[in-house]
Amino acid sequence: MSTHATTPNVDTPQSALAALFEQFGPLFHSVSESDNMLELINDSGLTVPQLMTLRLLRCTSASSVSEIASRTRLSKPATSHLVDRLVALELVERIEDPNDRRQKQISLSPKARQLTDQLMSAQRKNMEARIALLSPTLVERLTAVVSEAIAELRKLPSSITCTSSKEAVTL
Repeated sequence: MSTHATTPNVDTPQSALAALFEQFGPLFHSVSESDNMLELINDSGLTVPQLMTLRLLRCTSASSVSEIASRTRLSKPATSHLVDRLVALELVERIEDPNDRRQKQISLSPKARQLTDQLMSAQRKNMEARIALLSPTLVERLTAVVSEAIAELRKLPSSITCTSSKEAVTL
């Protein structure tokens, strides 16, 4: 029995690339290297939608419940409940919208910023360990191609770009 995944039949270059990314993800993240990140996630006790929301808020500074619902594809009532739980855990804060005092904006608390920093640091270390196994030439070529793809994706109106000194992420 072969241990190599095969590329499924695909009709377009886009679906071919998507199929390659499906294979790339599991190869890119080894379980042993992910132990620290998995431990952080497990210890946090947070659900995947809660973690997605924290990641989103890290990039947007503040968002309304409606904006969070739209980005996470959750219903507004489910998102409202999710935000209530994050507030209770002191991971997010409700702040008055400066443009409409009737509306509240949701932002990360310092506690959540620390947690997301730890998670992103663990994720980056995992990626760096796998990238170190590739040839320098391949790393250079991948960097160029992925940078070009990110630049194009950032032009899309639906993109949220998260940037800081350590990261540049398009959601």
